[in-house]
Amino acid sequence: IFDQVMSQLHGKGSNEQAMLNQTFALFDVTDDGYVSVEDLREIATLYSITALQGDIAERLIEKYDTSGNNKLSIDEMLLFVNDPAIPNSMSLILRTYARRLAEVGGNVAAARQRD
Repeated sequence: IFDQVMSQLHGKGSNEQAMLNQTFALFDVTDDGYVSVEDLREIATLYSITALQGDIAERLIEKYDTSGNNKLSIDEMLLFVNDPAIPNSMSLILRTYARRLAEVGGNVAAARQRD
C-alpha cells in the first residue's frame, strides 16, 4: 500500500483525490466525517507535526471552514492540505503512518508465540 500511495505523490486528478481520501481518513480521528480542531491537535501530537501546534489548527479551520460548522469536510480539507503554513502535509502524514505501520509489522513479525 505504501508504495502505491507514494507513487501517487506527484500525480494529479484521481491520484490526488486518492491521497486526499487517505489523508482525510487519518485526520478524521473521531471518524465523524469531518476534521475538527481536536482532530488536528491529536494528529499534530501523533505525527509530530509542529506546524499544527499552538493556535495554528484553530486559525486554519477558521480559514477553510466555508460551511461555518467549525469542522472541515473533505472538500474543505483539499484547500487545507495545500496551505503554505503546513507544506507537504499529505505526504508527511502518509509517510509517517506507513513508517509506523512498518514498525508495528516488524514487531509483530519478530514476536514469538507463548506456549
